[in-house]
Amino acid sequence: MHYGSNDVAAKQTVDEITAAGGTAFPVRGELGVPDDARTRGPHPCE
Repeated sequence: MHYGSNDVAAKQTVDEITAAGGTAFPVRGELGVPDDARTRGPHPCE
């Protein structure tokens, strides 16, 4: 799930999704900033 700056809220949201049986991982980025939506490390699906 995408989030802009609140690490704590992002972790809580991911925890709620996984507790409900879903899968999620946080992706931080400013969508209005060119290239910020690119992966900043190894892609979790690779």
